[in-house]
Amino acid sequence: MAVDDWNIERMDAGARALLAEAELLGLRAQPCWSVAELELGDAGFERALAWLATLPPDRARRDRESASMGLLLLVIAAEAARREVTSGEVWPVFAHLSMNPQTRQILLDRDGTPRYIVRQALTKAARLFGLRVASDAGHPWYTTVVLQFGLSGPGLAAMLPRWVRAGPPESVDALRSGPQRSEGFERTWQALCALSSPAGADEARVLLERSPWVLSSWLPQLLEAASTARSETARSETARPHAQLDTALAGPVERARVHWDGPRALLSLDLRSELTDARLTAGPYKLLVDGEPRARWVSRRGSFRSLKSSIDDVPPTSTLTITLVDLEGTVALHQDVEVWADDTPVAVFTADGQRLAPARGLPRADLTLAHEPDAELTPPDTVSTRARFGARRATRVVDLGDRQLTLHWPDGTSWSEAGASAPRAALVATTLTSVRLGAEARLSLPRPARTVLSPTGWRVEEGGRVLVGPVGPDATTRWHGRVELSDGSTARVVATLPLHGAAVQRRGEWTLAPAELDVSDLATLRWRFFVDAAVRGLPTLVSGAHLVERIGSTAARALRGRPLGLGEPLAWVDSARVYADPDVTPEPLVDRLVDRGLLSRCALDGSLLRLSLRDELDPIGHEIILWTEDGWRHVDGDDIEADARDWWLDAHALPIALVIAYGEARIASWWRPDWHDQLARAEDAGLDRLARFARVARLPLLQREARPRARELVARAPVPCARQWWTLPDDAPPTPTHPAKPDDPIDAALDRLWRGASIRSEAWLAGQRELFADQSAAIPPDASESLVEVFGHTDEGTHLPTAIARAAALGPQWSTPFLEGQRADLAREEARRAARGVPSLEALAREVLAEEHDELASLPASAALATMARALGVTRQRCEDLLDDPRAPMPFAKRAALTRRDFALLAALRTLPAPRPRTRRS
Repeated sequence: MAVDDWNIERMDAGARALLAEAELLGLRAQPCWSVAELELGDAGFERALAWLATLPPDRARRDRESASMGLLLLVIAAEAARREVTSGEVWPVFAHLSMNPQTRQILLDRDGTPRYIVRQALTKAARLFGLRVASDAGHPWYTTVVLQFGLSGPGLAAMLPRWVRAGPPESVDALRSGPQRSEGFERTWQALCALSSPAGADEARVLLERSPWVLSSWLPQLLEAASTARSETARSETARPHAQLDTALAGPVERARVHWDGPRALLSLDLRSELTDARLTAGPYKLLVDGEPRARWVSRRGSFRSLKSSIDDVPPTSTLTITLVDLEGTVALHQDVEVWADDTPVAVFTADGQRLAPARGLPRADLTLAHEPDAELTPPDTVSTRARFGARRATRVVDLGDRQLTLHWPDGTSWSEAGASAPRAALVATTLTSVRLGAEARLSLPRPARTVLSPTGWRVEEGGRVLVGPVGPDATTRWHGRVELSDGSTARVVATLPLHGAAVQRRGEWTLAPAELDVSDLATLRWRFFVDAAVRGLPTLVSGAHLVERIGSTAARALRGRPLGLGEPLAWVDSARVYADPDVTPEPLVDRLVDRGLLSRCALDGSLLRLSLRDELDPIGHEIILWTEDGWRHVDGDDIEADARDWWLDAHALPIALVIAYGEARIASWWRPDWHDQLARAEDAGLDRLARFARVARLPLLQREARPRARELVARAPVPCARQWWTLPDDAPPTPTHPAKPDDPIDAALDRLWRGASIRSEAWLAGQRELFADQSAAIPPDASESLVEVFGHTDEGTHLPTAIARAAALGPQWSTPFLEGQRADLAREEARRAARGVPSLEALAREVLAEEHDELASLPASAALATMARALGVTRQRCEDLLDDPRAPMPFAKRAALTRRDFALLAALRTLPAPRPRTRRS
């Protein structure tokens, strides 16, 4: 390929060679592409390694921020990882490549990880040249490299049998679904799965020989791994006893057991001895069971091991949600372990606690039954011990001999080894109103009842024709009850409840979704959602204008989406109406989502401030920044007393807010309920620091009560807010008007936190747009001139390309006041460019905006307006109305539909000097 013509003395030539090859292959015409699709081959990879080995230190230092350098390093990292990595980190392989020792120090940290500025160059290159990029992943740089090759050769050789059974690692999900989906990768994955099938192996092998996602040298190992997968499948199907159920899922928990400890029935989880997974890239990890930390996993000799072999006395429930999270709360692995099925009245377990299938031929001695309460067991002399077991009863059965085990319930239902027998026909009640979880339901009976026998808390009204009672958070749409009729007989009653609302499960108990919820709980708790309205598409969870997840059903589950947690509500909306209906309003489920990190409680105890953490941490190396009514305070870890999970420090009053930091990482935050009222009382001299603190502490700026105060702060201090809120660490660091003093520990800590912020850029920009979406812009017109320093440099007019790009990305609600205020500068710069014979500002603006949307480079304004109408799914007239009045409220459907590309297009129509054609209005 063209890479063979590289001049290794010229980095730009190598980058251009790669891009030219991508152009020839048609990759750059696609929405996105990956390095593997270049089919670099071993010869091209060796040429790239030779360039890296001879890269001079001065050139590496000078160009390490450039997109060309980022592209070459991304190619090398991806090609090295796909050949060497089994799972986990990709950087150790990159760090062991041959390079000049001084170059290595410039590009890599001491631990072999590329420096932050180099990782930013990788992301810049991926975005600029159209490669796949993981901007919303938990480990974005690692995942961006993985998306360039998908599955590695060593990983396939070692893990193919497991991946065929349980699915490929989560790091390649973007290659299989969503806007970055690769049809070629999906066909390759299907072929890898087909290798394990004798019928499709030959056809799959032919496809793999032609696939750029698989190197030809891997095929012998892949065929051997496929053979292993076939033999393991056959062995497991023949060796497993017919009554034994496999409750072990891919994840840290091997199985759940129900067993006895004296008179108590226990639910225990057996943990795997070790765990190797591509998503585990750092440690340590915490194992959460239904949201509660139960064990810790650490890295040892290339795999992860738990410090425990089992977890005893877990709260008994039918299904347990298991999550493995890092110290920041990001979910690395998720697993649901079924203990018993909710739709079966009895679950049977052996003497060592393993679950059995309810079939003939059960063991005749030492069984454990987990069954619905109020059951009578026959023969009764087989019962050894009984105990309460969550919502069920646990019964220990001794020797059955040749007798059959049977359970009977008062409503006529029975269960035996041979199967369940149906009771008498039940009365069918009808619901009179929609029912919210936690409220009362009203059911109409076909026959009058005298009293309600079950469930407790229900009563009869209106002459016995209506049943009224509470619907708890653990309710399902299927309601069962027993009543005594007016003639003295008893009857079962069933009804279908049109439920709506949300519930979460904590420590085995279902509770209503709270008004405030930490974003980490979205993934660690189990959720149940109910929607009573007719839905044309899928019920979709949204936080603000950000789509979290399409839920699809009411089944209990954990959520994978991770909203910002800036106080925005969690709500649901019909997916068929998100973009099509401009007047759609999501139905709220949780009032506000926040992100407090590892801090669960802050309270004043006399003259001491007590911080209760979710995990036990040594305060040494940490620091706390407190925003108080008396000013700012910095507390070093040496001045903090620790007692288990509690930290203590001197304080005379409760602070307004605080943030706990460890280097560049924010560990936790806390704020008073009235924190937003304090924004108006802050002194003008400290607004720059306050704006930065609000960002790094993740104060809930999108909270309903806080939005007006946040907007007032922007109107009062537009430059500090723009500097701290609008600029992004992966674009360029802000240039403060008043640089912090080198010896000021507060500004130094805030600066580290700002640069190490893990909030995704796209999500942060969406959150800022959300803050101003429904109201007029808060930026004073006379502030526009001062905002030049925020958006770009001012020497020789070179700030304008940067200004246009950043303003376009932020959108008209934010950029219009700035750009409108710069029309005189635009005109002067246009004249200077004409005198120097350089391209006009209009051409330059279109070139910059084309990085977001290539079609803009050739579209006239009228065609761009039509493109905007198609992108939003609304009429052209509505687009014109939005352009005419940037202060007009923006409905939810538009906020959800507008992407970064669409905002760039909208800003282009407002900003370019060329007049915008208008359509004739009737």
